[in-house]
Amino acid sequence: MIIIESSGVRIGLSLKNNVEEVISGLKNTFGYRYIPEYSVRISENNEKIDTVINWLLGEGFRVKQVSLQDNDIDKYIVESSPPRPYVNESPYFFILQVLSRSLAKKKYLVI
Repeated sequence: MIIIESSGVRIGLSLKNNVEEVISGLKNTFGYRYIPEYSVRISENNEKIDTVINWLLGEGFRVKQVSLQDNDIDKYIVESSPPRPYVNESPYFFILQVLSRSLAKKKYLVI
């Protein structure tokens, strides 16, 4: 699992293929323009996460399923190619929205 950590929130990305390509896209400077300071790494053991995104590789970007929980982790299933600046930017903005929801659940004000 890939972990994206920002502002005390851990988002887990679960995917089977193209892991290095997705990590490379997330580490591109483009994402840092929009998402508050974050790190991307491979999970060590079973870390506590706030949200999990099951990422199916496909063309374009589509949210296939959403399960929002007040007292448990939110779960999303998305279909997308790896994030790439100026080619496939939707994953960056989706992650920003997921981060905002996770922060709001922790009672942070998100503007």
